[in-house]
Amino acid sequence: MIGRNHHKMLSWESNRIIERNYQIETLSDILYNIQEEIGLKRLQKVCYTWGSGVSFSNLTKDEFTTIKSFLPELSILTKTSNQYGLNLKGTFAKGRVKKQDVHIMVEFKWGLPEDCKIEYKEVVEDADPEFYFIDKSGKIKHKSTETIVNCKEPLLESVFSS
Repeated sequence: MIGRNHHKMLSWESNRIIERNYQIETLSDILYNIQEEIGLKRLQKVCYTWGSGVSFSNLTKDEFTTIKSFLPELSILTKTSNQYGLNLKGTFAKGRVKKQDVHIMVEFKWGLPEDCKIEYKEVVEDADPEFYFIDKSGKIKHKSTETIVNCKEPLLESVFSS
């Protein structure tokens, strides 16, 4: 607790300190392991840490596989892709600190490969009148543009092959 007792009214804040210490110690050990495999310069180039998580950018397939192997209790990664690239997000190192669930967030990011083509599709649908427009027939509509990414092979494979 940083060398002193905290006031009882600061229990939430004190618990956040304990959680962050868990996250920092765990992430530090993992980053040292990754550094042994890919080297400090490469790690510094592809890794960014923040608050309660870590981001890796533009990894090779081997680096991606290696880094995933160091992440204990890695959750299923959620995939998001758009005109800017591919993003995989998840959590790892789940633990319990002072009866609170704690984890570390991870994100893997790649830019869009050159062989992928972007298409835009206009989507019009019925919507909430508070936020959208009324068409000629008096129906409330919502208009948006959907981005479609088309690659010759699955996006993750395209990222690794470019």
